[in-house]
Amino acid sequence: METLEVVHTMFKHIFEGLETRWAKELKVIRTQYDSEPVTFTDEPCVLHWPEAMDILREQGFDMGEGLGDLTGAQELALGSAVKEKYSTDFFMLDK
Repeated sequence: METLEVVHTMFKHIFEGLETRWAKELKVIRTQYDSEPVTFTDEPCVLHWPEAMDILREQGFDMGEGLGDLTGAQELALGSAVKEKYSTDFFMLDK
């Protein structure tokens, strides 16, 4: 888990730094392209594979035995579900 904490802290620092250092530029970009700052939890949000499969099944995806890679549509649906459930854009999927 220590590695995941380091990765979480690093990405949180990068994205918060971008928002701080480039706020003016991001404001201009966001007038043309709808986006919001990346949201993070204080602690790493680690989603384990079986939970991810359950979430995707709830979203209506046929995950079979849940052993394959995720499609782009599945990744987007999982990201939306995690955002709603855990209030974060940044999570790690532990297979």
